[in-house]
Amino acid sequence: MTNLKQLIEQLIPLFNFKETKVDFNEENKRVSFIIEDDIITQSSLSETVIHFHRAFSLVAKKFGEGPVTIDVNNFRKEREKFIIELAKAGAK
Repeated sequence: MTNLKQLIEQLIPLFNFKETKVDFNEENKRVSFIIEDDIITQSSLSETVIHFHRAFSLVAKKFGEGPVTIDVNNFRKEREKFIIELAKAGAK
């Protein structure tokens, strides 16, 4: 995941976001982006996650990394929590 990490760190500044933080979890093969920019709104967040996931999954595949989970502004993390809460409520 080292090559993928280096490439992502080189590509992110090219997007010209105001502020970006990238966290890599090599154990879970998860890349989390925190993007502070007016262009990333709550309504466009799901599309942004899809586009980032598609692009960086192709890059990971090129480097032989296998599947990688991409998260932008904790969108997937929050969605996973919501699904777990729904499942718990449905199990009652």
